[in-house]
Amino acid sequence: MDINKIVRIGLEKRMGANGNKYIKKAKRKRLIKKSIFIIILLSIAGGLIVTKSNLFLIKNVKVSGENLVTKDLIDEKLQSIKGENIFFIKSSEVEKVLKSDPYINGVTLKRHFPSTLEVDIKEKNIGYYVKYGDEYDVISSDLVLLEKVNKLKGDGLIEIKGLKSEGRKIGEKYVDTKDDKRLENFLETLYEIKNSNTTKNKITMVNVTNINDIIVYFNNDVKVKVGNGNDLIKKINTALNILEDKKLNLKKGYIDLSFEGTPVIKEEK
Repeated sequence: MDINKIVRIGLEKRMGANGNKYIKKAKRKRLIKKSIFIIILLSIAGGLIVTKSNLFLIKNVKVSGENLVTKDLIDEKLQSIKGENIFFIKSSEVEKVLKSDPYINGVTLKRHFPSTLEVDIKEKNIGYYVKYGDEYDVISSDLVLLEKVNKLKGDGLIEIKGLKSEGRKIGEKYVDTKDDKRLENFLETLYEIKNSNTTKNKITMVNVTNINDIIVYFNNDVKVKVGNGNDLIKKINTALNILEDKKLNLKKGYIDLSFEGTPVIKEEK
């Protein structure tokens, strides 16, 4: 066979293979460009639907949370966010709507598409009160004044003695402890202990006149001296074990746990 013909055939084969390769590459590029174009169009269309359509405007607002004290008031205030876009509403905006309610500690939003917003409310721990003249100042476990009432609602709040208010403005700290967190930490821990206590002996009062000589009262008649409150859980457990001891049958008196060693128990008639 003619050598020139052989070379020509070889070149044609190589060119054919390369040509197919280039054609496939060009087709792939066109497909990618087309796909990108379609994605952009869909994104624009989706954005328009989300921002302009009434489909995603909030029509229903549900309130959830544990033991909500001011649920009716919260329900009423949250009516103002109806008509907002469910995609763009933020927790901070809802908190702003509810900011006048001192019980609110934080909110979490749950979106149920297309138009229902669930607002999960976390309220402050309502743990204490201070009797102030003919009024009762209701205080959270982190020392925030929640409200002033003429009559306490329900049972279970612990009275605080020795706590002097500075201003008594609702929604603000009852006292300014500055950087000293001892009292706040003590009250938080005592609140948790009260909630976990399943015995018949209940904490009814605490005297914090001297932060280094705190006294916790059980059933109004038994004083438990806990010093500065260190190892409070251990000390309260010890006190409860003593109060639950039927042989001792301590109904009135004091238990001194303010020092290391064996507790001093004194019964009063």
